Amino acid sequence: MKKGATPLGHPSPWRALLIAIATWGLLAAAMAVARLFDARARGAAPPPADAIVAALPYFVPLMLLSWGLYVAFARWPRLGERPLWVAGLMASVLIVFFPAYLVYQALVEVIQEGRPLAQLSAVIASQSRFGWWTDVMILTGTCAAHLAMAAWQRTVERDLALHRERSENLQLRLTLLQGQLEPHFLFNSLNSVSALVRTGERGAALAALTELSDLIRHALRASRSGWMSMAAEIVFIAQYLRLQRLRHGERLSIAVDVEDGRWSELACPPLLLQPLVENAVKHGVERSPAPGSISIELKLSGADMMRFRVANSLDPNFTQPAPPGTNMGLAITRDRLAALYGSRALLTTEQHADRFVATLEIPVEAIDDKPPGPDRR
Repeated sequence: MKKGATPLGHPSPWRALLIAIATWGLLAAAMAVARLFDARARGAAPPPADAIVAALPYFVPLMLLSWGLYVAFARWPRLGERPLWVAGLMASVLIVFFPAYLVYQALVEVIQEGRPLAQLSAVIASQSRFGWWTDVMILTGTCAAHLAMAAWQRTVERDLALHRERSENLQLRLTLLQGQLEPHFLFNSLNSVSALVRTGERGAALAALTELSDLIRHALRASRSGWMSMAAEIVFIAQYLRLQRLRHGERLSIAVDVEDGRWSELACPPLLLQPLVENAVKHGVERSPAPGSISIELKLSGADMMRFRVANSLDPNFTQPAPPGTNMGLAITRDRLAALYGSRALLTTEQHADRFVATLEIPVEAIDDKPPGPDRR
């Protein structure tokens, strides 16, 4: 927290006193200028500094009143929320402060004009009733200004608290969604390695373990970072596809078309693309004894959107039920998109006789504009 400030941006009491002095001091200077013009119209020409010095003492109580009101509202923020409390505050100012202020003004006038203190009561009696009414309006306006400022500060504080609560809830939801996704991804990747072990392909299994270790390192980095670069996600997808090629061999053909672009500068939620590729593998090649294919396309869609499309072949003659959890990654991805982007992102799927297509569109956002994670690359 900045020194000299209280929570949520309130100035400290001493800074509030300086603000009150500066505000009423400007009004005193304005009054002094008006009196100076009046004096010159009558043929007198007092020095401007003397006019300001003469006007300033009248505003000292108002400076202290403003400061006291600020301290009261800062200490009891709900003071202005109930009409009875507001009425009590206004009554205290008018019944206690106003008479004291009248006596003070008369005392200043007696001192400045060099009169004996015995004439104080006569000076009070000679004060104009219009002047009294003006003072009442000034005091009432001062209280009203502080009430309005306190109400505005309460509104700002409520908005900030609501925004903070929503942000914390959103972050918790995203964390839970990503926490669901990571074990799902790890379980399916381990299945790929175990399939190689069961078939006795030791060389391929060792290579798959190497790829899996890289994937796990990426997933660990992702778990500690809210955002990654799109380039890092592309590298992760390439590693995941290498693991799947080791498992399925020539049964799986892969075509990747990544448009040239500044992908290292663009932001992507971690593990956003992998569930779509995983779904293509499980939905296509793993459900058919025949060879399968996957095509991946990543490009900019206009100036403000990125499009990631994954298509996998389907065997129309093969009706084996989909493995459990096949669509879990897509469901989690949709929930993450809704939480992160609202209606600005879209995930659509199309199923044809021989092909399944998933298309993801997310806004173009710079990675430098996102909160950095400890392992961003």
